[in-house]
Amino acid sequence: MSNHLQWSIGNGEHIRIREDKWLSMGIIGGPISHNEPTMVADFINREQQSWNISLLKNSFTDQIINEILRIQVRPWFTFDSLIWTRRQNGIYTIKSGYNCLRSGESNSDLNQASSSFMLPRRFWNTIWQVPTSPKLRIFLWSLCHNAIATGENLYNQHILSDPTCRLCQNYGS
Repeated sequence: MSNHLQWSIGNGEHIRIREDKWLSMGIIGGPISHNEPTMVADFINREQQSWNISLLKNSFTDQIINEILRIQVRPWFTFDSLIWTRRQNGIYTIKSGYNCLRSGESNSDLNQASSSFMLPRRFWNTIWQVPTSPKLRIFLWSLCHNAIATGENLYNQHILSDPTCRLCQNYGS
């Protein structure tokens, strides 16, 4: 979800020009030219509270310059802050994070192989729509999550000292 975080420029002293995401187009990246400033603050003219356009022209393409110039320069005492780009006000909420995860836009890491196993959503939808009592649906959910109080599960959670079943005396029952 970190790809939905972006720096909001205050004084620019904590934002690295080519390494941090502070433009909506993303991280600028690329090689640093000779004598190029490294922090966003170096491109801000403190006295005029504006961007140093001549310095910008020496470092970036017109497309990047135009995006930078759309950012309003704030008073020098304003601090840089991270904002959540999934909300208009820039404030992260659990709900917006959850919606981001559900929409599959959180991270490209989710599309990579993992050692964990997750059942598909339609499997869970099927369980919750089984025409039976809620108690049985919760039991099925607990069974799939290995959350039944068996001797083995209680042993794995350090509740019992012996994992054998008290009824049949078998291990793992």
